[in-house]
Amino acid sequence: MINGFSIVNFFLTIFKLIEWSIFIRVILSILNVARNNSLVDSFYLITDYIMYPAKKLLNILGFDRGIIDWSPLVTLLFLQIIESLIIGLI
Repeated sequence: MINGFSIVNFFLTIFKLIEWSIFIRVILSILNVARNNSLVDSFYLITDYIMYPAKKLLNILGFDRGIIDWSPLVTLLFLQIIESLIIGLI
C-alpha cells in the first residue's frame, strides 16, 4: 500500500474511467452530438482506440451490419473480464 492507494485501487480507477468514457460516448452518439467540439472529440479518440478490437471482431463475425453498434457492449464485457483477471492476479 502506497500512501493509502493500492495497486488494485489504481487499476479499478483506470477501468472505471474507461467504462465511463464509453458510456459518455454512447450517450453522445444517441444524442447525435457533432464531433467538432474538442471535448466530444476527445471522448471519441479515447474510446476509438479501446473499442477498435471489438469493432474488428464484430466485423469478422458479421455483426457490424445494422442500426445498433454492438462494439461498446462487447468492449465493456471484455473490460470486465480483464478487470477480474487483473484483480484476481494481484
